Amino acid sequence: MALRHWRRKLEQIPMLFAGIDLTTSPNIPSALALLDSSLRVLHMGFFHSEGEVINDLRGHGNCLVGIDAPLSLPTGLCCLEETCSCKQPPGMKGRICERGLAKMGIGSFFTTKSSIIKGMVYRGMTLKQELLSHGHLALEVYPYASKVRLFGKPIPPKNTGKGRNFLKKQLSTLIPSIGRRFPDLDHNLADAVIAAYTGYLYERGEVEAVGEPQEGLIFIPKKNVPRKEQVINDEHNPVSPHRNSGKGH
Repeated sequence: MALRHWRRKLEQIPMLFAGIDLTTSPNIPSALALLDSSLRVLHMGFFHSEGEVINDLRGHGNCLVGIDAPLSLPTGLCCLEETCSCKQPPGMKGRICERGLAKMGIGSFFTTKSSIIKGMVYRGMTLKQELLSHGHLALEVYPYASKVRLFGKPIPPKNTGKGRNFLKKQLSTLIPSIGRRFPDLDHNLADAVIAAYTGYLYERGEVEAVGEPQEGLIFIPKKNVPRKEQVINDEHNPVSPHRNSGKGH
C-alpha cells in the first residue's frame, strides 16, 4: 500500500501505533506494544508467531507498525544464503540505510550473508508482508537510533539494571503512565514501546528516512524533536495482559 494513500487515511481515522521487538526465532518470544494517538498503552505483551501478532491487532483497525528488524535485502542479494551466487556490487557491505546510520555514529548489524541475525531478517520480511496483507502499514525502525535521537548519548546497556532504569525514566517523559503501570518493564518491551513511539512520530512528520526507497528505509526521529509530554490519565484504560513475560534473550 502506497505511503501517500496511508497519509490520506491517517487524516480520516484515529491511528494506532504498534511496535515490535522481533527475535530471530519463533521459539524466542518477541515483544509487542500498542499505543493510541494519545499515547495511551492499549497492549503490552509477547508473541511467538506472526499469526499471534495479527490476532493481537485484530479489532484495532489499520495500525502503523514499527518493526525492529531489517525488512529488506541489500541491493544485489536475493537471499542471505552463502551457497547462492547472488552478491552485492563490489565494495558494498550491508544496506545503504545501515551505512548511513554508521556515518551518523549509530552502530547496527549490517545485513550480509554472514549476519548473525539472518533468521530475524527473514522473519521481518515475512511479517511485513503478513501485516500488509491485513491492511496494516509496516515500517522499519531501530530503537537504539531512536533513543540516541530522543535521549542523546551515552545510553547505558539496556540489559543492565542501570540501562533499564534509564529507559523507564526516559520513557516516562514521553508516556507518563509507563513507570507506574509497568514498574517491571524489561528492555524488550521498552524497545517495542520505542518502536511504536517512532511510528507515532512518523505520523506527525517528525522522522527522518535513512537509506534509499528502492532498497529499504529505516525511520528514525528527526534531530531535536520537541518533547510533547502527554498529560494522560489512563489508569483505568484496559491493557491486554502480558503473555510469556519470562522472555529471556
